[in-house]
Amino acid sequence: MTDERNYINLGGKVAVVTGAGTGIGVGIAERLARAGADVVIADIDQTAASKTAEGIKALGVRSEALSVDVRDQSSTDAMISSVISNFGKVDIL
Repeated sequence: MTDERNYINLGGKVAVVTGAGTGIGVGIAERLARAGADVVIADIDQTAASKTAEGIKALGVRSEALSVDVRDQSSTDAMISSVISNFGKVDIL
């Protein structure tokens, strides 16, 4: 696999990827992490999100799993509050 760090450097950036417990979301989260971003894994399935976050941490960046229902405004508000509290900012959503 190509090392994305050769193409783009996202070191110091914080990304939030919704639906990252499975499928395309996992792939997007992994690409962002390989480019150096810290990645918050947001998914309605906490178990799947946690599994993805552990894989992201193994790539050498910070990661956190959050249970989020993007259909619910209070859930997304809580997600953003948690990210700001734990990572200080959101650069990529």
